[in-house]
This record gives sequence, C-alpha cells and structure tokens, in this order.
Amino acid sequence: MVLHGHAAWVRSLALLPGGRLASGDVGGNVRLWDATRGGEATAELEGHGGEVRALAVLLDGRRVAAGMSDGSGEVGAIMVWDTSVVPPVRCYTTDCGAGVEALAVLRDGRLAAGCSDDCVRLLGVGVGGATATLEGHTSGVGALAELPDGTLASGSYDSTVRLWDVGAAACVATLEGHRYGIYALAVLTDGRLASGSSDRSVRLWDVATGACAGVLEGHTDIVRALAALPDGRLASGSDDSTIRVWDTRPTTAGGAAPVVLEGHTHKIMALQPLPGGRLASGSWDCTVRLWHLPS
Repeated sequence: MVLHGHAAWVRSLALLPGGRLASGDVGGNVRLWDATRGGEATAELEGHGGEVRALAVLLDGRRVAAGMSDGSGEVGAIMVWDTSVVPPVRCYTTDCGAGVEALAVLRDGRLAAGCSDDCVRLLGVGVGGATATLEGHTSGVGALAELPDGTLASGSYDSTVRLWDVGAAACVATLEGHRYGIYALAVLTDGRLASGSSDRSVRLWDVATGACAGVLEGHTDIVRALAALPDGRLASGSDDSTIRVWDTRPTTAGGAAPVVLEGHTHKIMALQPLPGGRLASGSWDCTVRLWHLPS
C-alpha cells in the first residue's frame, strides 16, 4: 500500500494507538493516516514553520511531538499536538535554540532532543526550556534511542555513539568504529544497539562492554533509518532506495542474507514497525509505503 499526499520529502514517522500513523515532511506538515486501511490522510497538522525532522508519541498516547529545524539548523523547536480530538489541537511549542534532528521519549516522560548544535536537550513535557543539556559530541546529533536500563544513546555526525546517564546528565561510554556520521539508532529485542551510518554499514553493539558485536554490510549508500522488529530482526533504510531486513537474532547461525524490499524511487528517511508483521517507510519520493514483511 502506498500513501500519497505529501508534497515534500517524508522525513519522520511515528505510530499512535489504534493503528494510526503520523508522517512528517520537510515542507513543515504532519499527516495522520489509518495504517490499517490506507486511503487519504485523516488529518493534517500545519504551521510548523520549518522542516519536521523528527516525531515522537508521548507516554499518554494522545500527544505527538514534532521536532523542527530551519534549513540552516540554527533555529529549531518542538511543537506538541493533542491528536485525541478532531481536529487535532496544538498544545504548546518549546524553543530548542537549534535545529531538532531527533526525538526520544524517556521512561520518566521527558523528551530528549538531538540538536544540530552538537547537544542533546532533555525537556519536561509542558515545561518551557531544557531541564538538562548533554554536551560532548563535536557535531550534530542525528539519532536517539533509550536502552532497556534507561540509558540514553545518541548518534552523531561526528561518527560516535555516546551513552548517557540521564539522571546524572553524564556520558558513561563512547562507542567508536564507524568511519563517518551516524544517522540512525535502534534497540534490538535482546538489548543490543544498532547504528546506521554514512559509511554504508550498520553496526551492532554490546552496550554492556562497549564492543562492536557485528557489522552488517550491503547497502550502497548512507543508512538513514533503522527499525527493530518485534521478532528480533532489524530493518534498515538507505539512500540507495532499498530497505534491507536482517536476521540479527543471536540464535541464527550463519548470518542469512537480508531480504531486500524495493519500490521507493528515492532515499528512505524513516522506518516504523506496525502491528501484524508490517513496516512503514517514508522517503524523499514524497510517499509512505506500507509493507508486509516476509517471515
């Protein structure tokens, strides 16, 4: 199924309760879809004033945070919408002082924002300004993921992944190995961390030791999107216009070749697992595609 309606590149995806899917584009619009039926968008959230580069659903399941950036990355904000009402209502906007490249919702309800000024900002929902700023990266932060123990992982264009104790606002480890910038992170069902990079590879990390536990190669361009699947597999989306589904389960012997999903005509910027063994992908071809994943 292909969802049409965006007039600009689709940069971000997020799953809402009830099978609804949110997609954000670089034209500043967010569309809500019924991911079970397809068809036209059920609502459009407008007026973001910049590229929507990240989406996250807050813990209450009703509100969606949209992270924005202007073209330069010098101006950015987070706009929060209540999607439980028709039409959706804008709740508030928080200025981040720099372009927002990534969002993650922490278990304590706060939002983590990866920003173009090399920082990660922690923000209380509904509270103006950051409650803490995590500094250490030397380039923009393009990816975030919370690990099972509450540690926050940040991936940067400086080619490193940093692990943070968000309570202490301190970096506890730096994972090095990628040759170029990191654009995507995902936490596998067994707790390992996956990172996608402009060096065209995906690395798997044992976060307890900080060691690289494997390298997945096959994409021919930047790996911009990752999604951990419920069955333990990993999906990766690339500028080569393909999605690869890797069997990353530790019990799988021999490292089976990935399944390659083709159909998009441009870069794949976002991936989102859906119920029922499906996957959503957002692309520079201005479409969202819904896939049935092979078993």
